[in-house]
Amino acid sequence: MRYNADMPRRVLLLANDAKPSVREAVPRVRKYLEGHGLEVVGQLSRRDAAKEPDSHGADLLLVLGGDGTLLEWAREFVDHQLPILGVNFGKLGFLAEFDMNSLFRHCADLCVQKTLPISELMVIEATVHPPLESHPRFCGTAINDCVIAAGRPFRMIDIGIFINGERGPVLTGDGVIISTPIGTTAYNVAAGGPIVSPSVDALTITPLAAHSLATRPVVIDANRDIELVLLGTNPGTSLVLDGQIHHTLQTGERVRISKYPKAARLVRDPDGSYWKTLMQKMGWSARLAPPNHGEEMPKK
Repeated sequence: MRYNADMPRRVLLLANDAKPSVREAVPRVRKYLEGHGLEVVGQLSRRDAAKEPDSHGADLLLVLGGDGTLLEWAREFVDHQLPILGVNFGKLGFLAEFDMNSLFRHCADLCVQKTLPISELMVIEATVHPPLESHPRFCGTAINDCVIAAGRPFRMIDIGIFINGERGPVLTGDGVIISTPIGTTAYNVAAGGPIVSPSVDALTITPLAAHSLATRPVVIDANRDIELVLLGTNPGTSLVLDGQIHHTLQTGERVRISKYPKAARLVRDPDGSYWKTLMQKMGWSARLAPPNHGEEMPKK
């Protein structure tokens, strides 16, 4: 989903300074932004992510790192509703759409135009409730996925599923993934789940190594609440948010997952699109190279 936002003039840099390439790029980025009339109001590193987020009066968050860095900061600042521009220094760059070249190529235009291309990404909230208690003992958000993972000693676990209070199946296996549309291209697709367009208001439930031939992923209305009841766990069973936040779970606890009222707002690369990214960076529908049947066997 795309809509226009007021043109930002004040920028907060969010850098993964554990990467040498990011540390080297920060002075260049700062100089380039300031040379095009934008004010850099501050800089934060990933070490600051656990603190109470302070936007320093910024109108735009510029993230230097990979998709993981962008996910971390997008969760931290989701309530601020600021546009986030991601510059990729990681491997894939599915969410962080810009690289240094595209940033510099489009920076001048983004500085003078009145509107920005914005994508709103669904955010989901997970709460953990002890047995017979309504008040959660843990609460967190995710942009890609919420995962219940079996953990050590890696025996199968049992999870009861309820959708909007209606009893569903009991999953026996290695766990379950609840993913947003943008998150379906992450862990979900690796586990055999479907890819769902970001414009679809839906959540995907994908079992992990289910001990049943009949268990398949399902796609449901994102406005339905999901409750996962831990019927049998391991000592290491955990709730994992975006692969970054881990919280240990116990038998009898309930994990409630619902759509968060606010979305993450990402600035899109004007030269890109979701489908182009899906093809170019994830190899969607890529043709396999035909076998060379005429190739000679190596000589001994």
